[in-house]
Amino acid sequence: PAVTEQAEVAFTTMLWSGEEATKMLKDLTNFAKKTPFELTWIRDNAKQLLWMWIEAEKIIPTLKSLGDVSAWLSIDLSRVALNYGQVRSQGKLTWRELRDFMIQWVPLLDELSKNLGKTTTEIQDMISKGLITFPMVEEAFKTMTSEGGRFADLMDKQSKTYQGMVSNLHDSFTSIKESIWRAILSIRFPLIPLNFFLSSLI
Repeated sequence: PAVTEQAEVAFTTMLWSGEEATKMLKDLTNFAKKTPFELTWIRDNAKQLLWMWIEAEKIIPTLKSLGDVSAWLSIDLSRVALNYGQVRSQGKLTWRELRDFMIQWVPLLDELSKNLGKTTTEIQDMISKGLITFPMVEEAFKTMTSEGGRFADLMDKQSKTYQGMVSNLHDSFTSIKESIWRAILSIRFPLIPLNFFLSSLI
């Protein structure tokens, strides 16, 4: 219950709207059911992306792209999300972020080369000149994980494995507990004086 309230407060603060926060939390819950990742982890990464200027309407598509890559490479989604968010904040890809992606075996350089029709050497030169913009990186993650891409729909496939099903079962229990907690909070119980309550038991 405390986690639920904290999530609602955090997303309301970031989105400037309780209604938008409720919608976002619902969307993230539904999204988590199609992934091998747990709901709390999905929420944490969504918050991180929002803080790094990823638009609210792009959170789910972005999590799908980053999650599909992470699922295939068995790497930490949070690290990939952090590097991606840094590129968004800067507006361009720098050598530091490229190095971090390469350390995690994310084939971003090859995907940029394919998408832009240039050699990897030319892409590296463009990075040095600050010419690889965030939209180019965003598109590279999309093409890597969309239909025909090397990482397409890998989270959905992994969610059907034993480990993924256990994670989704845990998410279902979490969702049920949170629904019950919201229902309890919505009830307005009458305040009964303690002495009256005790006397009724005698």
